[in-house]
Amino acid sequence: MHAPGAETGGFFYGGGFLGVEEEFMMGERFALEFGIALIGVNGSLNFHFNPGPRSPYLSAGYANFGIGDQMFGATTFTLGKRWNRLCTELGLATPIYENGYEDIAPVIPFISLGTYSIRGGGKPDKR
Repeated sequence: MHAPGAETGGFFYGGGFLGVEEEFMMGERFALEFGIALIGVNGSLNFHFNPGPRSPYLSAGYANFGIGDQMFGATTFTLGKRWNRLCTELGLATPIYENGYEDIAPVIPFISLGTYSIRGGGKPDKR
């Protein structure tokens, strides 16, 4: 049996336009997440509102978009109802500018849209 966690994928996951992420539960509520995209990588620490990988969570993470753009941010992740497996991630990020664009914005909105799959946790929630 695999360790509890989840896989997500879609637009603006994994530190790029199109990517995937893998979450590893480190206890009942905390998880580490790592992602890879066509161009870019990311990593985060997640705190689940309820025990297990099936609950929404808050995330603090870092993304490197592979073109010299990096950012730190905080997001919230929401799972769709069990029949559609859709997920969204909304939050704010602080860019780390290396290309001289410091005056553009100190904080930018962040949104991801995708799909998820839970592993190692039994049957899906009955919501």
